[in-house]
Amino acid sequence: MSQTPRQAKRGQDTKTPQSGGPPKKVGDEIVHKKLGDRMEMAATTASSLKAEQDSGNINRTRSMAILNEPSLLDRSMDSDKYLEGQSMQRPPLFESDSFIYWKNRFETYVKSKDLDLWHVITNGDFQPIIQNPKTKLDEVVPFEKQSDDLKRRLAKNNEAKMVIYNALPRKEYERIFMCNTAKEIWKTLLITHQGNSQVKDNKIDLLVQQYEQFVIFKDESIDSAFARFNIIITSLKALDEGYSSKNYVRKFLRALHPKWRAKVTAIEESKDLTSLSLDELIGNLKVHEMIIKKDSEIVKAKVKRKSLALKA
Repeated sequence: MSQTPRQAKRGQDTKTPQSGGPPKKVGDEIVHKKLGDRMEMAATTASSLKAEQDSGNINRTRSMAILNEPSLLDRSMDSDKYLEGQSMQRPPLFESDSFIYWKNRFETYVKSKDLDLWHVITNGDFQPIIQNPKTKLDEVVPFEKQSDDLKRRLAKNNEAKMVIYNALPRKEYERIFMCNTAKEIWKTLLITHQGNSQVKDNKIDLLVQQYEQFVIFKDESIDSAFARFNIIITSLKALDEGYSSKNYVRKFLRALHPKWRAKVTAIEESKDLTSLSLDELIGNLKVHEMIIKKDSEIVKAKVKRKSLALKA
């Protein structure tokens, strides 16, 4: 019996690979393969619905309703976009192992959407209170007497909770579901993953000690040294502790190995350290590092040529 093209293709797909493992795909090949698999899944769904409709197992109205729902392709692609942190419609997905990193991204996300929401998260819910123009006293406004503007403002209380919920996996939700306000939820997350005030102070003391004792090794590159230095200062900043930009510049210059002394002196004499940014300093040092490396390679090449000439 002759095989249909689909049967033949299925037979090819089930063949055992000849190599030790599946062929490796990188970059665009993987993306195209995933997209192709999803499109084939969507096409299969449409074909199956048509067959069910033709056989009378499902009516046309129901068939069209299913086809008009968000497709598996769309939902899968939306899911991938969210998991990769590329969606601007949902907050960054919670990361317990990188809480400080997530916390900073989440704060930036919320502020970019609505500053009122961040106010609710950090300061507490808006209250149904207005000032009585006669008595000049604050009074609670019953729901039926609340203006549309006040209701929209109070709705932000639940919006703030929802934006946090949308960022949390189920395990974290179970930890905070008893909290009544966005502020309570946020405080619980901070205490759980960042520690209470005493733990926070201990972390700050440790980081300050690392900052004060920071040194750059003789053969260490500027990129490597800056990466270590940046971890310390960003961790301090995440704990609401830090130094001025001027202090960062002076500290990094003092931490350089003595072989950089001439360059440090030149920078101090030619630059206004009060206005010099850390990024500008790092760029300046990297240029000098490249020059030193180039000169070193030229000297080594000359020595090598001289050595070969003497041997000849």
